[in-house]
Amino acid sequence: MHALPVIHYADLSVQPWKNGKGVSRTVLSDSDALGAWSWKVSVAEISHPSPTANILESSGFRWP
Repeated sequence: MHALPVIHYADLSVQPWKNGKGVSRTVLSDSDALGAWSWKVSVAEISHPSPTANILESSGFRWP
């Protein structure tokens, strides 16, 4: 069995969203040399609430 790599949050590079309302940090993906990928696991930080926030809040999500 292979051991999983240890990934430190502080080591993940920040990718700003095109709309300027947040950033993502990619944990794992199958990206190629050009940055194209077919799957990706990332952590998102939403800095500005949007209409989607209303959907999240109605389901019980609360902004920190």
